Amino acid sequence: MIWQLLFLFSSNLLPLIPHGKQEQDELTDDISLHGQATSIEPIQQAIEGISLVSDRWMEATGQLQGWSLFAPIFPPQAGFVAVEFRWNDGSHDRVHSRFEPSDPLHYARPPGTDSRLFNYESRFVILPAFWPESKLGPDGEPGQLEWSQAITERARVQWKSMHAYLRWQRDRYVKEHPDSPPPAEAILLVDLYVTPGPGDRPWAPKGPVARPLARWQLEVSPPPGFLPIEVCTDPAKEHFEWLPDL
Repeated sequence: MIWQLLFLFSSNLLPLIPHGKQEQDELTDDISLHGQATSIEPIQQAIEGISLVSDRWMEATGQLQGWSLFAPIFPPQAGFVAVEFRWNDGSHDRVHSRFEPSDPLHYARPPGTDSRLFNYESRFVILPAFWPESKLGPDGEPGQLEWSQAITERARVQWKSMHAYLRWQRDRYVKEHPDSPPPAEAILLVDLYVTPGPGDRPWAPKGPVARPLARWQLEVSPPPGFLPIEVCTDPAKEHFEWLPDL
C-alpha cells in the first residue's frame, strides 16, 4: 500500500522533470520531457533510477497512462485518415475514415467497439495535426524543409503501420468492388480541418485540406535496399521519395 502511494506520487511528478530518452515506435509516442534536468550528476542519476523503477512497475501492473489531458500543447487542427486509390488510366477513388463526419458542425458518434481502429488511424494524424499549411512554406524555404525532415522521420518509425493500413484498405476495396481492376497506387492522406479561433464569426472549421503522407505503388517493386512505401516530402507538389531500409 505504501509503495503504491509512493508510485502514484512519483509517476505523476516525473513527467514534469526532464529525464530519459524519447521513445517512438509504431504504436506509441512518449510525450514526457527529455534531457538533463540538472547539471548535478548524482541527482540526475537518482531521477533516472526512480523513473526506471516507476516505469517498470507501471508496465507490469497495467497502470500506464499517456494521455496527460493532451497538455501542454493542443493541435490547431483536426485530422482524419483517408486513402486514395489510383489507376494507370488516370481514374481515382477515395475511401474516407469512418470517423470523419460529413458535417463537422453537426455530428454525434455513439460508443462502439472500434476504439482500436480509431487509435491506429490517429497515429498517422499526430504530425499533420500540429503542422498547418501556413508552416509549410514554398519549396526550399525552412518550413518545407522542416516538414520534409519531420515526415521522413515519422514515416521511418511508422512505415510498417502505414503499409499494413494501405494493404488492408486495398483488400477491402477490391472485395467491395469485384468488377473494378485492382488499383495501381494507394496513397495515405490526412484530411485536415483548421480549428477556428474563439472569436471567429461564423465559427466553422476550415477544410478539409488533404495532405498526402505516403504512397504504395502496388505494381512497382522498391529499389534494392529501400522500404516498400514512399514518403511525401512535398505535399503541394505531391513529391514522393523512397525510404532507405536502414
